[in-house]
Amino acid sequence: MYNIAYIYAQLFMSLCIAEIFASQLESAIVFMGFDLAVLDFDSLKLRLESATFQFSELTVILHKMPQSPIKSAMEIILILYGIYEVLSTIGRRIIKERKPLTKTQIEKLTHIDQELFKARQIANNAGKRGRVFLFTITQLSKIRTQFLEVGKVRKNDFGRLSGFLSLGALVIQVFVVHSTIHPTGSNALLFFLGEIIISLIVGFGYEAIKFKPLIEVYSEALKAKTEND
Repeated sequence: MYNIAYIYAQLFMSLCIAEIFASQLESAIVFMGFDLAVLDFDSLKLRLESATFQFSELTVILHKMPQSPIKSAMEIILILYGIYEVLSTIGRRIIKERKPLTKTQIEKLTHIDQELFKARQIANNAGKRGRVFLFTITQLSKIRTQFLEVGKVRKNDFGRLSGFLSLGALVIQVFVVHSTIHPTGSNALLFFLGEIIISLIVGFGYEAIKFKPLIEVYSEALKAKTEND
């Protein structure tokens, strides 16, 4: 009798501790969703790192617990944490660094699809508490698909897209400036040089820093023009 009571007491204590870690991890996952939605991979990385302890402890506790709807719901939280961890790394590569997916990363995204399917199955069978995760699972599935599509684009295609954006921005600027301000002579040349620089920034973003010599030429020419005037 004493042994049975002790076992139940241990199970109850484990459940209470698991609930604490699960609640903390679930809260972190909610904010991870916000970070991923706005592509803030730095914040997402920090949240993942700060929740590592809860993830590890909850994993150990659940391994010892008998199966139940409560355990199933907590298992979904662990699955979602693992998915955010992978999407954080892959998202940073394809969005911030503009690099294509590696073969290993494509395989990881394929595995995420399997994990999401597993999480959805668990959620559907975990009662009301499990079903609250269905929306998050659906959103992560959409993001996974988008990352896969964007990441398969070759790096050269990023450059081609940037070139098209730059050309489009240049055409618009030339039309607007020369149809409104009507610059002539050296002013026209300065305006055109400035339009080229702005167009490069529009198309290439931070990578436009590679055109720094052109920016310096424009800056010096503009300075000389201002002093002469």
